[in-house]
Amino acid sequence: MLNHFQNNQEFYLIYEFIEGEVLSNQIRVGNCLGEPEVIALLKDVLEVLVFIHQYGVIHGDIKPSNLIQRLQDNQIILIDFAVFKQSLNLDIDRQIRIVKPVDTKRYMPPKKLPNDLKTCSDIYALGMTAIQALTAVSPEQLPTNVQNEIVWENQAQVSRKLARILNKMVRFQSGGYYQSAQEVLNELNELNELNELNNLNELNKPNGWIRQKFIKLLQLLVILIILGIFNIGLSYFFCRTVLYKKQIEHLYAQGIRLIGKGDFAEAITTFDEVLNIDPNIPEVLIQQGYAYGQLSGQLKQDPEKPELEKYYHVCKRATEIAPNFSGSWLCLGNSEQALKKYNDSIESFDKTIGLACNSHDVYAFGDCAYAWNNKGESWLGLQKPDEALKAFEQAIQKKPNLHVAWTYKGEILLNTSPQEALKAFNTALDIEPNYKPALKGKKTAIRRLGN
Repeated sequence: MLNHFQNNQEFYLIYEFIEGEVLSNQIRVGNCLGEPEVIALLKDVLEVLVFIHQYGVIHGDIKPSNLIQRLQDNQIILIDFAVFKQSLNLDIDRQIRIVKPVDTKRYMPPKKLPNDLKTCSDIYALGMTAIQALTAVSPEQLPTNVQNEIVWENQAQVSRKLARILNKMVRFQSGGYYQSAQEVLNELNELNELNELNNLNELNKPNGWIRQKFIKLLQLLVILIILGIFNIGLSYFFCRTVLYKKQIEHLYAQGIRLIGKGDFAEAITTFDEVLNIDPNIPEVLIQQGYAYGQLSGQLKQDPEKPELEKYYHVCKRATEIAPNFSGSWLCLGNSEQALKKYNDSIESFDKTIGLACNSHDVYAFGDCAYAWNNKGESWLGLQKPDEALKAFEQAIQKKPNLHVAWTYKGEILLNTSPQEALKAFNTALDIEPNYKPALKGKKTAIRRLGN
């Protein structure tokens, strides 16, 4: 910053002209950045955030159009601190000065208003920008899962370590995100870049499953070449396999997007196209099962209706293909619960817990809390609230920001301890302010305490 002045009650900053290219011009549709470039981007911006955050200053408007790659050294420069109405005096105190964002909603955490910005808002926005750089997909076009977290890794070539860092950057539920830019920078610096880049093509689910098969085919190809029996027919077979892999990845991403839009019937059809190519991909079966369950809810069907039966059968198939994959058993348990086969579902959730809760895989460990929560729901279906309460408390222990589990806990405690029930409902609403069952439960608890 070269200078600043005030005119007509507006505050202006004068910056040095930066010769370079705006990041938004580099990541148009179909043109994404590689992992090394994104790591460099993150480090450049995080170093700036570490500095300004220690003075209580929040940028508040991080997005591709506010990042310039400087021509002279290719460094990423963060710009546009200019649009705000109060002076930035870093020497007076350490009170937070908010730089008011302009048209930056897509890069802000859900339900986070411009006048409620925190340091994690800058971290979230930078994470979303990095994901857009890797995928060339705008934030509003990325689908979300049932926990309202964005689904993006199937659209990028990214190492597992960097994916985990970015996923934590764009988490917005309480307790799940980075607390400071320095924390992100430290983890990023710990990346063993050489090893990670060697594994760059090890794509995440479902591509990891597909890749396993693809590698086996490559190994077979090498053996055939060595033996001298590789011919045109085998060349055709190999090329066709490569094309199938790309087609599967494309269709799977399309199915996930359709689920995000709530178009479950079309998603089921899309997943069928994948399964026609290869019927043995458990992640595809699990997502199709989820779509069947949601479609049944849309149609308000009874348990005897076909969508729920199809839900059960595709999840059952997933457990047969991948019996050591926690997601398969969670899928099966959910389908059995939907069919009101509560005892069977508890057995499936127990298998999920056994596989997921001791796993070091972040994806598998995520199934742990939901298995405990859903087990609690099944105990409620069997009218055993004491067992259900134990399960919900386990879910909360594994994932403290699981608002559904807090709400169920409150509902169980309503009859015996409305004060404790109210605390549980308030905790759920701190996490998810508009969650209707928690709002309803809170009203009931207050009414009972009033009596």
